[in-house]
Amino acid sequence: MRLRLALWLAIACLLATLPLSLLAFKSLWSAAGLTIDRYLSQWLDDRINYSYFDDVPEGVLPVNKRPFSATVLQRLRKLVRPTQELRSRKVVLFWTSWFRRAWWGHLRGGLDLEAAGCPETRCHFTHDRSLLQEATIVLFQAEGVRVEDLPSGRRPGDQRWVWVHVEAPPASSRAFSKLQRLQTGDPRRLHQDLSPLFNWTMTYHPNSELMEPYGALLPVALEAPTRATEPLGPASSTRGGGDTHSLRPALLDHQNSAYKAYLEALVQGSSLEEVVGRSWVSFVDSDAEGVEDAWRRILTRPRLVAWMSSKCHTPSRREDYVAELQHHVAVDVYGKCGNLRCGARVKHRDDSCWRQVLAPKYLFYLAFENAACDSYITEKVWRPLIHGVVPIVLGGANYSNFLPPNSYIDALKFTPRELAEVMMQLQASPDDYARYHLWRGFWKPTLRTPLCELCFRAHEDTEETTQVDISGWWRTVGHCRDPMAGRDIA
Repeated sequence: MRLRLALWLAIACLLATLPLSLLAFKSLWSAAGLTIDRYLSQWLDDRINYSYFDDVPEGVLPVNKRPFSATVLQRLRKLVRPTQELRSRKVVLFWTSWFRRAWWGHLRGGLDLEAAGCPETRCHFTHDRSLLQEATIVLFQAEGVRVEDLPSGRRPGDQRWVWVHVEAPPASSRAFSKLQRLQTGDPRRLHQDLSPLFNWTMTYHPNSELMEPYGALLPVALEAPTRATEPLGPASSTRGGGDTHSLRPALLDHQNSAYKAYLEALVQGSSLEEVVGRSWVSFVDSDAEGVEDAWRRILTRPRLVAWMSSKCHTPSRREDYVAELQHHVAVDVYGKCGNLRCGARVKHRDDSCWRQVLAPKYLFYLAFENAACDSYITEKVWRPLIHGVVPIVLGGANYSNFLPPNSYIDALKFTPRELAEVMMQLQASPDDYARYHLWRGFWKPTLRTPLCELCFRAHEDTEETTQVDISGWWRTVGHCRDPMAGRDIA
């Protein structure tokens, strides 16, 4: 009798603590997945191929695959998630490849919606074409669109096809050509525009239905898009609709606490150490052994400015600005347009080049875009921010919409002679140069913005829309110009 009573008491205690145990397990589960992925991406990515998944279509190169840890965790989650929750997920199907590779390598951490704290996380991303009829969203990389490869059969009424493009209008001719289909049987051989097949566009521009930027600054306190304090309504059917600050973290929120606190610290002349304590070193130089070592490494870098490029003649005519700048200050040029190398050519865009060569040697980096188009800000800006180098930008974007003041220098506000003087003045004054790193106490730069907006709209946006003349729209909204001549580019 006593044994039976003790057994029932033990069961009652277990049941009473079960909700708390499940909550703790869920937290540990999420942290474990994020920790494993970070470890693998930071320490093993350049050394071994740890990737693995089984839903990539035939013909896609077996590289840049989904991290092994993400695959394992995703499958284990199915064992502990309720069946109803799994059924409520929206399927997001990658129909094309990402430039002949799997999308996992491009999006990476952006697919972990739970770790990012997205307002809506019930989405399942896959390459598996057998799930076409179940998919709510089907993504087509613009240059990978082929008429003969488009999905056949009746499209489900709630399915959205998305035209995904990351290039600026001057480099979009191939993507535009993919939108044209020759009408057979027509004596005039007219071309049919495929634009109406697509419901949404997904580009770096805020005027797209879905925004996919090259990078973003995430508030340090959150390291994720702001959670909505109230349920968000359906995103607007117009391009750029919805709660921009929770779903589009690349757009700097000038009203949030991080921005206001930063401006106050900037006005008061606060240092990064005063903002975050002695741990500020890790914000700028993760390899430094201490505060003194960090100051020596950061503020006494041996070289002033670097530029790396493989395209030497561009619509923005950035090469003309660099040529004039070289008359006033030494500019170390890496890549095809210069005589310096950062390892093999393929490594020029790799993080190892930044970690081993650029970040340890240079105070500034010329983040000059090949096209000066509205909102076009590429990895050229985000990589120096990530690696502790001050970017000098040249492009067509309104950079204040994406970056806080004193995190960059806008070359177009100076003549090449004036810019050279600014850089040399900052080099001679470590305290003034350090102010260009103060923002690091409030934001963390990333190249992998989470797909919060995509998943949210998959659940909330039910309005039927179709595109009309995507190529014409993209040329117009891109608003590209020649910054050297001060005129628009047709």
